[in-house]
Formats: sequence, C-alpha cells, structure tokens
Amino acid sequence: METLSHRWDQATLTENSNVTRPFLERIFPTSRNYRTPMYLLVKGTNFQLEVWEALLHIPTGSMVCYSDVARYVGMPQASRAVANAIADNPIHYLIPCHRVTQRLGTFGGYQGGTERKKALVERDNLPL
Repeated sequence: METLSHRWDQATLTENSNVTRPFLERIFPTSRNYRTPMYLLVKGTNFQLEVWEALLHIPTGSMVCYSDVARYVGMPQASRAVANAIADNPIHYLIPCHRVTQRLGTFGGYQGGTERKKALVERDNLPL
C-alpha cells in the first residue's frame, strides 16, 4: 500500500480482500493453462515502459541478464539504465522482473527481497 500511495499520491486507496481475491486467483492460477488477459495501467517514462514491455516477453521458467534486456530494447550499452528501469517496475510479479539476473548469474536486487525473488523463480519452474 505504501508503494502504491507513493506512486498514486492523489488516489484514495482502500484495502479490500473481497475485491482483490479474484485478481489474485488470476495472477496465481492453479494451472498454467488457465490464462485470461489482464489489463494494467502503469506509469513510467517511455524508456521504462519499453523495458517493462520487454520483460513481458521473457518466457516463464527462463532467465535473462540486464544486458540481454538492453539489447532487446535496442540499447546494448544501457544495462545500468535498464537495471534502474527494472528496479522501478511497479508491478514486480506481473511484469516479471524476477526473471532478470546480473551477467554472472547472481540474482541482484529485488523490490521484494532476494528470498521472494528466489521463491518466484522456483514457482516459475514448478509444474502446476
């Protein structure tokens, strides 16, 4: 809630599990075959939006490094800028930044912490 209120400072936010439960069921389905489109509104610079869109193309169970994403967006020398855009990802599971590592294969930072990133990567690789 704190992150959302910072990003959407003019919004009135209310926590209501009855409203969010159906979304959680779509985000964390019990079967990989269950997919319905989910439309998101995110706020960022054009570069951030381009990087976040690139993250959506990383297949479930795959890992890439920051330089791979930089090449994908056509800026192969911009690994650091890509890393910063990824760090600003407002929806870090739906826009799967947990699938990006440092070049040496180390996890690097993650908004939710390293343990959460490891758990998400493991979940990506689990058969459902």
